[in-house]
Amino acid sequence: MPFRRLQSIQTGALLLFDLGCFSFPWLDYLTERGYFYVCRLREQSRYQIAHIYSQHEQVLDALLWLGCETHEMRNEVENS
Repeated sequence: MPFRRLQSIQTGALLLFDLGCFSFPWLDYLTERGYFYVCRLREQSRYQIAHIYSQHEQVLDALLWLGCETHEMRNEVENS
């Protein structure tokens, strides 16, 4: 379980994942404990843009609400 790996990582750290680690309960767990993360969305993921910070050509920096049919995240996340 990836939870044990966090013991050696300081709260507030920025974590980078591939799609193999993408799950809404896992992202909720990280958010609730003060970690930040960057990951790609799964193809069928639903999201709602809460706020756009900037947008230029193919780059969007925004605050998103993530969710899917079976589970929605409890926390806001930033997309950049």
